[in-house]
Amino acid sequence: MTRLGDLLKIKPVPAGIVLQRLAFGTPEEDMLVRQVIALANADVSGPRCLIFGAERNAAGRVSVRGIPTDDVQQVERQRLTCLDAIEPAPDLRLVTGKLAGRQLVALVLEDCRNPPYLASGRGPAALRAGECWLAHAHGMRTATRSDLDLMYARRKPLQDQQILVGLGTDPLCRTGELPVPRANSAPSRIASRKLRSAIAARKTVSSVMGHDDTALARLVDARIFGADFPHKQQGMNTLVMSLRAVADDYRNEDLRYRFEEAAARLNLCIRNDSAQPLRDAVIEVTLPLARGLAVAEQFLGPAEEQRFYPQVFRNGNVICARAPLGTLLPGKTITAFGTALRLSIDERLIGRKVAVRYVLSAGNLAQAVQGRLKARLA
Repeated sequence: MTRLGDLLKIKPVPAGIVLQRLAFGTPEEDMLVRQVIALANADVSGPRCLIFGAERNAAGRVSVRGIPTDDVQQVERQRLTCLDAIEPAPDLRLVTGKLAGRQLVALVLEDCRNPPYLASGRGPAALRAGECWLAHAHGMRTATRSDLDLMYARRKPLQDQQILVGLGTDPLCRTGELPVPRANSAPSRIASRKLRSAIAARKTVSSVMGHDDTALARLVDARIFGADFPHKQQGMNTLVMSLRAVADDYRNEDLRYRFEEAAARLNLCIRNDSAQPLRDAVIEVTLPLARGLAVAEQFLGPAEEQRFYPQVFRNGNVICARAPLGTLLPGKTITAFGTALRLSIDERLIGRKVAVRYVLSAGNLAQAVQGRLKARLA
């Protein structure tokens, strides 16, 4: 016997189970959305589902009629309509089964912990945004203001909630070290140093020889710029102009060096130790705006990692990094950012501590998880 068959054998039929002889037609989809909203908002324990292919007569006896197999696809399409037409989107899944050789299909609601569920305004035209319904023993009705107040009061946080957030790869690490790469020199500094050496060498050759010597200039360039560097016939004025333009010419290379090659990598580790999945989870991390500490607002590393970099923006005196986490299953551990946050840190800050604050929210969390970590720059 299928699970649906087991439900139909319970006497009396539980309050959270609604029986429907036939699937709803397209013109009736607004009624289906209302029915799902009403079930999601109902104050019932146990299963909540709408079963197609069965009906209950006036005496309360259940008859299994079955529905055409082709209607299963129609109910699945209507399930997707419900997900878009209801806010917040319910955890609604489709279950099929057979009883006495007859096809049954059900829309099953799971984890309805975030009432009130309302019409989003994106569903059938007959539904207005904000409309709300409530199931009761004899059907359903429009929810009143007092109903809404009771729904808000009935919200419950996840039982035994324990969401751990730590630095690096350890969800228990509240205070840890953040390695800061020892920078060599930015590309513009290296170029400036070589150009100054070339200018000085040209002056020396000119004063000794009394004129410019092309062959000697070629040897000097190879010594300063490297043998692989193509020699260009450049006069003194050209070298001086190149030196003045170094900052502009190497701007992009300097940014890439600062926020990629010489950047510190910051990431957080999250573990869901609660008994429930976190749905539509999002984390936001904030760092102080401080002299000598900067965060890459755009990712300048390999293209294949760019789409995993968090959204970075400034908000007052802090800089924020935000990333979606999706669904975090019980017992699962993940990193906050698919591509670690890039930080440019002045070496004079090494040894100091930086406050790393986080806010983790989810669709089924009554309250966001917040905390403060300390990263020692090392």
